[in-house]
Amino acid sequence: MKKATKLFSLFLMLAVVLGSCGPKMELIFIDSVKQIAKVRVALGTSEEDVRKELPTKVTITDNKGKNYDITASWTLNGYDKDTEGTYSAKGSFTLPVGVS
Repeated sequence: MKKATKLFSLFLMLAVVLGSCGPKMELIFIDSVKQIAKVRVALGTSEEDVRKELPTKVTITDNKGKNYDITASWTLNGYDKDTEGTYSAKGSFTLPVGVS
């Protein structure tokens, strides 16, 4: 029984040592997106023209405080150029390398 306990202790100690070796992986993620101004367009404005009014460059900030200027593309769900109202635009972009 003592031999098994010593073997287990050695295995456990080895696992702890191996687990503490190597580079530490630090998670970097988006913390915020800079506020984007509202866009007002005239009734009858095409969806394509509305998208042209939205910014192509957007600033995001990671959890370390680093800013990135990324290129965004926009979609307008349910937009009807002939109906007055408030519509939401959804931006999509590729994350910078190392940011999740």
